[in-house]
Amino acid sequence: PFWIMVLFLLYSSLGFFAVPYFVKKEISQIVSNNYNSNIDIEKLSFNPYRLTTNIKKVTLTDKDQQLWFSADTVHVNFSLIKTIFNNTHISEITLDNPHYHLLLTQKNGLANLRYPQITPANNDNSEPIKLDIENININQGSVSYLDQTSDKILKLSFKKVGFKNIDFSTD
Repeated sequence: PFWIMVLFLLYSSLGFFAVPYFVKKEISQIVSNNYNSNIDIEKLSFNPYRLTTNIKKVTLTDKDQQLWFSADTVHVNFSLIKTIFNNTHISEITLDNPHYHLLLTQKNGLANLRYPQITPANNDNSEPIKLDIENININQGSVSYLDQTSDKILKLSFKKVGFKNIDFSTD
Protein backbone atom coordinates (compact mmCIF):
# COMPACT_ATOMS: atom_id res chain seq x y z
CA PRO A 1 0.00 0.00 0.00
CA PHE A 2 2.86 2.40 0.74
CA TRP A 3 4.42 2.07 -2.72
CA ILE A 4 1.04 2.30 -4.42
CA MET A 5 0.42 5.56 -2.58
CA VAL A 6 3.90 6.84 -3.51
CA LEU A 7 3.32 6.00 -7.19
CA PHE A 8 -0.12 7.63 -7.07
CA LEU A 9 1.32 10.84 -5.57
CA LEU A 10 4.22 10.86 -8.03
CA TYR A 11 1.91 10.37 -11.03
CA SER A 12 -0.44 13.08 -9.73
CA SER A 13 2.27 15.64 -9.02
CA LEU A 14 4.03 15.05 -12.35
CA GLY A 15 0.74 15.18 -14.24
CA PHE A 16 -0.67 18.29 -12.62
CA PHE A 17 2.58 20.28 -12.29
CA ALA A 18 5.35 19.04 -14.60
CA VAL A 19 3.33 18.22 -17.73
CA PRO A 20 1.90 21.78 -18.12
CA TYR A 21 5.39 23.26 -17.88
CA PHE A 22 6.83 20.99 -20.58
CA VAL A 23 3.75 21.23 -22.84
CA LYS A 24 3.79 25.03 -22.69
CA LYS A 25 7.50 25.07 -23.49
CA GLU A 26 7.07 22.63 -26.42
CA ILE A 27 4.09 24.55 -27.86
CA SER A 28 6.09 27.78 -27.73
CA GLN A 29 8.97 26.16 -29.58
CA ILE A 30 6.73 24.60 -32.26
CA VAL A 31 4.90 27.88 -32.90
CA SER A 32 8.14 29.86 -33.06
CA ASN A 33 9.96 27.41 -35.34
CA ASN A 34 7.13 26.37 -37.68
CA TYR A 35 4.82 29.40 -37.82
CA ASN A 36 7.22 32.33 -37.35
CA SER A 37 5.01 33.53 -34.51
CA ASN A 38 4.98 34.00 -30.77
CA ILE A 39 2.41 32.40 -28.48
CA ASP A 40 1.24 33.78 -25.16
CA ILE A 41 -0.64 31.46 -22.82
CA GLU A 42 -2.09 32.83 -19.60
CA LYS A 43 -2.63 29.42 -18.00
CA LEU A 44 -2.19 25.83 -19.13
CA SER A 45 -3.49 22.97 -17.02
CA PHE A 46 -3.43 19.20 -17.53
CA ASN A 47 -5.53 16.54 -15.81
CA PRO A 48 -3.58 13.25 -15.82
CA TYR A 49 -6.66 11.20 -14.88
CA ARG A 50 -8.96 12.47 -17.62
CA LEU A 51 -6.11 13.22 -20.09
CA THR A 52 -7.46 16.71 -20.76
CA THR A 53 -5.63 19.95 -21.35
CA ASN A 54 -7.12 23.40 -20.82
CA ILE A 55 -5.46 26.55 -22.11
CA LYS A 56 -6.77 29.95 -21.00
CA LYS A 57 -6.21 33.18 -22.94
CA VAL A 58 -4.05 32.04 -25.84
CA THR A 59 -2.79 34.59 -28.39
CA LEU A 60 -0.60 34.16 -31.46
CA THR A 61 1.29 37.14 -32.85
CA ASP A 62 3.66 37.36 -35.78
CA LYS A 63 7.23 38.61 -35.45
CA ASP A 64 5.94 42.20 -35.84
CA GLN A 65 3.63 41.69 -32.82
CA GLN A 66 0.54 41.69 -35.07
CA LEU A 67 -2.19 39.55 -33.46
CA TRP A 68 -3.50 36.92 -35.87
CA PHE A 69 -5.19 34.35 -33.59
CA SER A 70 -6.67 34.42 -30.11
CA ALA A 71 -9.05 32.32 -28.02
CA ASP A 72 -10.43 32.62 -24.51
CA THR A 73 -10.07 28.89 -23.85
CA VAL A 74 -8.91 25.81 -25.71
CA HIS A 75 -9.92 22.42 -24.33
CA VAL A 76 -8.31 19.22 -25.67
CA ASN A 77 -9.42 15.72 -24.64
CA PHE A 78 -7.04 12.89 -25.58
CA SER A 79 -8.07 9.27 -26.04
CA LEU A 80 -5.37 7.08 -24.51
CA ILE A 81 -6.66 3.70 -25.72
CA LYS A 82 -6.87 4.77 -29.38
CA THR A 83 -3.52 6.56 -29.15
CA ILE A 84 -1.75 3.42 -27.90
CA PHE A 85 -2.81 1.44 -30.98
CA ASN A 86 -2.66 4.18 -33.64
CA ASN A 87 -1.76 7.86 -34.17
CA THR A 88 -2.25 10.43 -31.43
CA HIS A 89 -6.02 10.46 -31.04
CA ILE A 90 -7.93 13.53 -29.89
CA SER A 91 -11.55 12.87 -29.07
CA GLU A 92 -12.48 16.55 -28.72
CA ILE A 93 -11.10 20.03 -29.28
CA THR A 94 -13.23 22.95 -28.07
CA LEU A 95 -12.38 26.60 -28.77
CA ASP A 96 -14.25 29.32 -26.87
CA ASN A 97 -14.42 32.75 -28.49
CA PRO A 98 -11.62 32.23 -31.04
CA HIS A 99 -10.70 34.98 -33.48
CA TYR A 100 -8.67 34.46 -36.63
CA HIS A 101 -7.39 37.44 -38.62
CA LEU A 102 -6.93 36.36 -42.23
CA LEU A 103 -4.80 38.75 -44.26
CA LEU A 104 -3.87 38.37 -47.92
CA THR A 105 -1.06 40.54 -49.23
CA GLN A 106 0.38 41.12 -52.68
CA LYS A 107 3.94 39.94 -53.27
CA ASN A 108 5.53 39.67 -56.71
CA GLY A 109 2.10 39.85 -58.33
CA LEU A 110 0.75 36.94 -56.27
CA ALA A 111 -1.64 36.87 -53.32
CA ASN A 112 0.03 35.46 -50.19
CA LEU A 113 -1.42 34.50 -46.84
CA ARG A 114 0.35 36.58 -44.20
CA TYR A 115 -0.58 34.58 -41.10
CA PRO A 116 0.70 32.07 -40.32
CA GLN A 117 3.91 32.05 -42.31
CA ILE A 118 4.65 28.36 -42.26
CA THR A 119 8.32 27.41 -42.30
CA PRO A 120 9.02 24.17 -44.15
CA ALA A 121 10.95 21.59 -42.14
CA ASN A 122 14.70 21.94 -42.62
CA ASN A 123 15.25 18.27 -41.95
CA ASP A 124 13.95 15.82 -44.56
CA ASN A 125 14.01 13.08 -41.92
CA SER A 126 11.46 14.88 -39.73
CA GLU A 127 8.17 13.09 -39.31
CA PRO A 128 5.01 15.22 -39.52
CA ILE A 129 2.65 15.13 -36.55
CA LYS A 130 -0.06 12.54 -37.10
CA LEU A 131 -3.35 13.30 -35.36
CA ASP A 132 -6.75 11.66 -35.48
CA ILE A 133 -9.46 14.13 -34.41
CA GLU A 134 -13.07 13.16 -33.66
CA ASN A 135 -14.87 16.37 -32.69
CA ILE A 136 -14.08 20.06 -33.13
CA ASN A 137 -16.36 22.58 -31.41
CA ILE A 138 -16.12 26.34 -31.82
CA ASN A 139 -18.21 28.56 -29.52
CA GLN A 140 -18.86 32.23 -30.37
CA GLY A 141 -15.93 32.95 -32.61
CA SER A 142 -15.10 35.34 -35.41
CA VAL A 143 -12.98 35.58 -38.52
CA SER A 144 -11.86 38.85 -40.04
CA TYR A 145 -10.66 38.82 -43.63
CA LEU A 146 -8.70 41.57 -45.32
CA ASP A 147 -7.61 41.10 -48.91
CA GLN A 148 -5.12 43.85 -49.73
CA THR A 149 -4.93 42.65 -53.33
CA SER A 150 -8.53 43.73 -54.02
CA ASP A 151 -9.57 45.88 -51.02
CA LYS A 152 -12.06 43.28 -49.76
CA ILE A 153 -12.92 43.33 -46.06
CA LEU A 154 -15.13 40.78 -44.33
CA LYS A 155 -15.93 40.12 -40.68
CA LEU A 156 -17.74 36.90 -39.90
CA SER A 157 -19.09 36.16 -36.42
CA PHE A 158 -20.70 32.90 -35.42
CA LYS A 159 -22.34 31.48 -32.33
CA LYS A 160 -21.51 27.80 -32.56
CA VAL A 161 -19.84 25.54 -35.11
CA GLY A 162 -19.27 21.83 -34.61
CA PHE A 163 -17.52 19.24 -36.71
CA LYS A 164 -17.94 15.52 -36.06
CA ASN A 165 -15.25 13.83 -38.08
CA ILE A 166 -15.29 10.28 -39.29
CA ASP A 167 -11.81 8.98 -40.07
CA PHE A 168 -10.23 12.46 -40.15
CA SER A 169 -6.48 12.31 -39.81
CA THR A 170 -3.49 14.52 -40.56
CA ASP A 171 -1.68 11.35 -41.65
